[in-house]
Amino acid sequence: MQTVKGIYKNGQLLLDEPIDTEVGYKVFVTFVEKLNLKNTPRVRQIGGLEGKVWMSDDFNEPLEDLKEYM
Repeated sequence: MQTVKGIYKNGQLLLDEPIDTEVGYKVFVTFVEKLNLKNTPRVRQIGGLEGKVWMSDDFNEPLEDLKEYM
């Protein structure tokens, strides 16, 4: 038996931690308290910023301003 907390929202159960999905589980869902979801942190999607962040090709090169300290 394993207990995992989560949030039920828009017909989906969002768990706070991953579970082993290789096996099936019988579950009981008990709604403990109603949450104000406006103040609840959103669950982040992996890769949500893909294509929105970039680094220049010379990112790891020494900075000209610091040459005198090297």
